[in-house]
This record gives sequence, structure tokens and C-alpha cells, in this order.
Amino acid sequence: MGYRSTMFVKINKEDKELFEDALKQASVVEPGFTEYFIPESEEDFDDEYLRYTASDLKWYSSYPAVKIINSFINDYDGKHLRAMIAVGEDDATESFGSPMELDMYTTSEIEW
Repeated sequence: MGYRSTMFVKINKEDKELFEDALKQASVVEPGFTEYFIPESEEDFDDEYLRYTASDLKWYSSYPAVKIINSFINDYDGKHLRAMIAVGEDDATESFGSPMELDMYTTSEIEW
């Protein structure tokens, strides 16, 4: 039980190893954490970014594994922006890093 979110991550390809290291560190405090983050196909995008999606996560800022990933995303090195958007089970959103600068947006839709 608990509130679940889907995470959408966008990082520069040059930061892939750093992101994988952060995921490994997160998996030390929460085994299996790395397996949640699934890379999107690079063939679908013609740019210098990698995209990952992680579903069905409890993304509480107090959790040690979450702190590690949030720190990585929010740690702007002056060279590469990083971004993450969380979409909760009630469609509430939360942004981390620099999603607008990396053309990551959420939209709402009303259906009748």
C-alpha cells in the first residue's frame, strides 16, 4: 500500500555512467531499486539525451534511495542539466532538476 508514482527521467548521454552509479548506490540501501528504471529506446529520439521511466514507486523524499536519485538530478554541474518529473497515482505532478529547460512538460486533459 501507499502512494505510488511513475518517474520520468531525462539526462545527457554523457551522464549515463553517473546516473548508473547513483542507481547502484540507491540499490545498496534499497535492493532492486535499479531494476525500476527502464531506459527508453535511443532510436526513438535524435538528440543527446537519455530517457528512463520507473513505474509503481513509493517516491518519498525521506527514503534514502530516493534522496540519492533526487540529489543526482538536482546536482547541476554547470555543464549538463538533468530533469525528472513524478506523476502520482492521482495525476499530481512534482518536478526535479530542470525539466522545462529540457523540454519536459506535463499536460492535463478533460474528457466528457
